[in-house]
Amino acid sequence: MKTRSFLIYSLCALLYSCNLVDAQVVWLSAKNPDFTNCDVEERDVRPFDGVVNTCPFDVYYEQSDVQYVIVEGDEEYFDRLHTDVKRGVLEISIEPARYRNVRLRVRVGSPEITLLSMAGSGSIICKSNIVTDDDLSLRMAGSGDLVTANITCDNLQSSLTGSGDLKLGRVEAEDVDVNVSGSGDWGASRIKADNLEISLAGSGDVDIVNVDIDDNLSASVAGSGDIRVSGHAHNVTAKVAGSGDISGRISYDHITKVKVGSGDIDW
Repeated sequence: MKTRSFLIYSLCALLYSCNLVDAQVVWLSAKNPDFTNCDVEERDVRPFDGVVNTCPFDVYYEQSDVQYVIVEGDEEYFDRLHTDVKRGVLEISIEPARYRNVRLRVRVGSPEITLLSMAGSGSIICKSNIVTDDDLSLRMAGSGDLVTANITCDNLQSSLTGSGDLKLGRVEAEDVDVNVSGSGDWGASRIKADNLEISLAGSGDVDIVNVDIDDNLSASVAGSGDIRVSGHAHNVTAKVAGSGDISGRISYDHITKVKVGSGDIDW
């Protein structure tokens, strides 16, 4: 009786695990495939000012005068790729399956943008500058990449969770928030703002080549990660809890340092 029960349980577990595998997107395609002579489909969608990519391939975004969504790659997979607009956000997703040697990418443009979000192992790449009077939110969750050129906006909120990369060009805004948790890398070439707040939890890195902060620069590390920032700020607060480090060449009018653990504050 026990043997029969064990066999039934094992069979149920096997079926359950198979369903889990079937419910996943398994991407077995080249990272940078050749899109020469690929199929192209332009899609008509409702207006949007946000983009979310949950697919394991590249989405290219640009701020443009005219909105567009263009799918490129192998046409037989186009019907599995969904580009739905919900509450003003373009959600790019693909049906669960095993994809081997498949070419797919999406090109997106819109006059306004308030959100770029990457979830998973794919990427969002923005090679053109972003200029907006609104707040802008950048979110990277997973092992993928979110890369932009220069950004000018009202306030910038940026979050990186997982092992991915979030890389920016020059940023100009009133307030800039950087929140990193995990082992990912966050970087920017320059930030000019009234206030800059950096929070790092885990083993990740934050690298900003140059900052020009009119009021407050706050940087905190919890864990073994490193923050490297150079430039100038009026008031500076630096906190380290753990074995992480805060370093760089910073000039300031006033600084407060709080250190708990073996980490260093070299400002």
